Amino acid sequence: MKIIKLMLICTILLLLLSGCVSAQISYTLNEQNEAQAAYMLSVETADELSGGYINAIQKHWENQGFETELGHQGESSVLTGRMAQQSETRRQAAQSFFEMTGGEGSALQDAALEYIPGYERDEYRFSASISLEEVIRQSEAQNIPDDEMSALLIGAQSGDYSLSVSLPGEIAETNADDIDGSVCTWKLEYGKSRDVSLRTVWVNQANIDAYAALEKEKAQMDFWLWVCIIAAAALLLGLLAFLLIRRVLRIRASKVRVKKFR
Repeated sequence: MKIIKLMLICTILLLLLSGCVSAQISYTLNEQNEAQAAYMLSVETADELSGGYINAIQKHWENQGFETELGHQGESSVLTGRMAQQSETRRQAAQSFFEMTGGEGSALQDAALEYIPGYERDEYRFSASISLEEVIRQSEAQNIPDDEMSALLIGAQSGDYSLSVSLPGEIAETNADDIDGSVCTWKLEYGKSRDVSLRTVWVNQANIDAYAALEKEKAQMDFWLWVCIIAAAALLLGLLAFLLIRRVLRIRASKVRVKKFR
């Protein structure tokens, strides 16, 4: 995910050029087994130079395989990019999400995702850290001169940045600054490292309903089995009673015939 680092560095450059920049990074793993990396860059295009930077960033994102869209809100240009990877299973989707967040060049450090599957529920545990200062300092590949780097480090402090993460299920535990539905957001400040943690529980309602249906079916089968057993027992007792009565009647009839003969 070297694109994320380039995005942040270019964002700070635009900050120095225009004075008003916001950047948002978002990672999502949804219940349809799709892992997504998305980002948004909003910049006041005060001059042609800043507009040129935006076009360069957009082209670079597209070369990396991201789908981009450039729009305008007032005097600001808004550039968005998105990449998604669909998987067949939840385990494969979790692996794709981990590769997006923990791969080489990611904006996150020490990213880890633990996926704990279960019949009735799955659990996701995500943790990472992020430091804009470290992201900006790792600029060797961008060939930024030392004097520009110093300006970047000064100007970076007034930017507006955020990181959002969303995992399947209900949020069980997180240290996010804001929670909106299933989306957890951390506000980022230059010079401060943020630890990110999120734990969610996804209830497999289909399996629960299937198990309940099986239990209901088993209870019904047990009921009718007992009905059959009781009916069979009653029939057997009735048959035994019939045979016993018949035997008694035969014995009595035999005794009557003997007395008449005598």
